[in-house]
Amino acid sequence: MAEEGTAKIGRPERAAAEQGTAGERVRAWVLGKSDQPEETAKAIGKLIDDEMVKAPADRRDDLIIVRADVVEGDYDIVVPVDAASEEALSAALEMIEGAGLLEPKTFRVRTHNPSPPHAASTFVTAAELRAHPAQEFSPPGRHPGSPGRNAWG
Repeated sequence: MAEEGTAKIGRPERAAAEQGTAGERVRAWVLGKSDQPEETAKAIGKLIDDEMVKAPADRRDDLIIVRADVVEGDYDIVVPVDAASEEALSAALEMIEGAGLLEPKTFRVRTHNPSPPHAASTFVTAAELRAHPAQEFSPPGRHPGSPGRNAWG
């Protein structure tokens, strides 16, 4: 039996399932497994980067995936997805699965809370800044933004 918030259905049906009240955008968290989580996370990032290069400038906000986190627990990877439409969410799910994510589960956002009820911020380490130089995050440490903000994409 599927967990609450998930269903074992095909790609188009999964994208249209359990439509929430997340506003005009379609938001979801995709959890999945991988035999090589770090490589799969990198592959997801590369696929998204490749898609953004191909997309016309006025369509680049249709699909936003800022990261694929490797996590501990029942799943290996968590991918937050922010899409402009059901079609864009379907495309994201296909890309994520194409990158090697196994047994994906999609959890739709019912209520999006863009303004945290506390002083949220991003913490950028010195090692992260060396690996991905970004002037707006120098010096390393706490910077304004949500805890999920990706400084490099």
